[in-house]
This record gives sequence, structure tokens and C-alpha cells, in this order.
Amino acid sequence: MTIKWVEITEETLEHYKSAMKLYDQAFPIEVREPHQTFLRSMQYTKAQIIIIS
Repeated sequence: MTIKWVEITEETLEHYKSAMKLYDQAFPIEVREPHQTFLRSMQYTKAQIIIIS
């Protein structure tokens, strides 16, 4: 099996849905974070980079 590593950012969301599908399959619903949490973390990271730069 070949593993393809792809960085998902706000600018490159084309793989976001497939990553969330894999995430949902890998973890039971009792321990999963909402998908929106991942989107917010990308926005927060982007804001931190702008402030620090």
C-alpha cells in the first residue's frame, strides 16, 4: 500500500473531505472531534502566522 502525504491548509482544501472520511472511519464517534474543529484550527494557525511574521 502506498501512502500519499498531503498538507491540508485553507488554500488547499481539495483533500479535506477525503481526510475527514478517513478520520471518521478510523475513530469511533465517542472520541472524534467535530470536523469544524479542524477548520477552525487551520484558521487559527493562519492568524498566528500572520501575527508572528
